[in-house]
Amino acid sequence: QAASSVLEEVLKRFDEEENSETQIKAAIRSLTKELVRKRIVEEGLRIDGRTPVDLRKLSSDVGIPPNSSWVRIIPARGNSGSKHNDTWDQTNGSND
Repeated sequence: QAASSVLEEVLKRFDEEENSETQIKAAIRSLTKELVRKRIVEEGLRIDGRTPVDLRKLSSDVGIPPNSSWVRIIPARGNSGSKHNDTWDQTNGSND
């Protein structure tokens, strides 16, 4: 809420400038990204308060599906913990 009031005040000051809102929002986004990255590197804290040990490990299995010349893999959404949750969409049918 404080950030939005600061943004409103800055926008009022530069109201007459061309593209001021776009430029100001881009500058704030850039500064925010820089500060978040700096905090992660220097303090080991993410914006949500988690530390690197709180993050889950990622892994993947890679291979060629049997009897297919072309396959598109679409990861299932919302079930990233499952090891076998891919949808195989083949050119001559689907295997959901």
